[in-house]
Amino acid sequence: MRRTCFTMLLLVMVGSSSLLFTGIKSKAEKRQVQNVARPQDQEREVPETELPKIDLTTRELNAPKAIKDRLERRRREISRGGATYNIGVTSVSNRPLPTRRITPDDRRRTPQTMRKQNYDAQKIIEREKIPTVEELLNRRGQSSAPRVPLSIHGNSFLASTAAPAASSCKSRRRFEYTRERGQVPPIRDQAGCSSCWAFAGAGIVDSSYRIRHDRKADVAEQELIDCAGGLANGFINGCDGFFIESSMFHMQFDGVAWENRYDYAGRDRGTCRNPPYSYKISAWGWAGIGWASKDQIKAALCAHGPVATTIEVTQDFSDYTEGVFSDKPRSRYGAIPNTNHAVMIVGWDDDRGAWRIRNSWGRDWGEDGAAWIKYGHNGIGWNTVWAVARN
Repeated sequence: MRRTCFTMLLLVMVGSSSLLFTGIKSKAEKRQVQNVARPQDQEREVPETELPKIDLTTRELNAPKAIKDRLERRRREISRGGATYNIGVTSVSNRPLPTRRITPDDRRRTPQTMRKQNYDAQKIIEREKIPTVEELLNRRGQSSAPRVPLSIHGNSFLASTAAPAASSCKSRRRFEYTRERGQVPPIRDQAGCSSCWAFAGAGIVDSSYRIRHDRKADVAEQELIDCAGGLANGFINGCDGFFIESSMFHMQFDGVAWENRYDYAGRDRGTCRNPPYSYKISAWGWAGIGWASKDQIKAALCAHGPVATTIEVTQDFSDYTEGVFSDKPRSRYGAIPNTNHAVMIVGWDDDRGAWRIRNSWGRDWGEDGAAWIKYGHNGIGWNTVWAVARN
């Protein structure tokens, strides 16, 4: 009897311990899963909103007479010159043109440092066995076919004007990553802060993440403004210049915050808030050394997704509303163009002879926030950067 009671007591104690251990383990596993999933889940919970679009015709009707006269004069000159773009009163027509600022990144950058960055990036890609976007699609059995949109879990990759299946991505005459197919984030508005570099860099990381991993990564541009300089650069006036390498290295080694944890202020806060969650990229590199050729930019778009590049903003570019923009040909530039703005290149159209770009000036500029820029014009292709998003 005593033996039976002792046995039953032992079984109860073992069972209780087992249940207690299972409960602790279950809570720990649940907490671990929550910690891993929380940033992504919270990003999923925040719905993406499109910026409002203002009617440009109405805006021009209400513009001062001096602006109307300037536009009419330039339209006549554009027409006589044979250009195929239109201008109007946009969100930035009344803003001063961006100014070129020489940054610490510019002073340190040389062809040798650019080649080394590409070498290091390629080593990472090889070591981690990271496929190109084109290879990724082929492995999924989604190789291109004529006039059949491709998709990554519903995200179409190519326009319906795709070339025959045997051709490579960069041999196609038309190619574009689009918002409708879930490949790029909504059009942003940098407002009065000259933070185009942050929006272009964040934009290509966001796009790479969407295309490769079928999840949005709403990167916080304000975090780049506040935190991307690091101790080497000291205080960065992020609303007054380009910091290409600094922002890309920051996203690679330090990480960057999610937008819903680091809201955009459109000004220099002067301090980094060190958000609790961050996202990192695997690698980044240059499409070309200095000037990237048309073939190099196409290759980067096919291999890595949208790229960030610099251009020169003129008054016509600020006033651009539609068409193929072609203000200043490359022949008017020297060895180093006077670029003063950064945008994303998301595709091309050989029939138009132009790159498709996405800007960060809201939807009441250009073609709903986007534009066509003629190959080789306005310095486009200078210091062009690609990125590979880490899952």
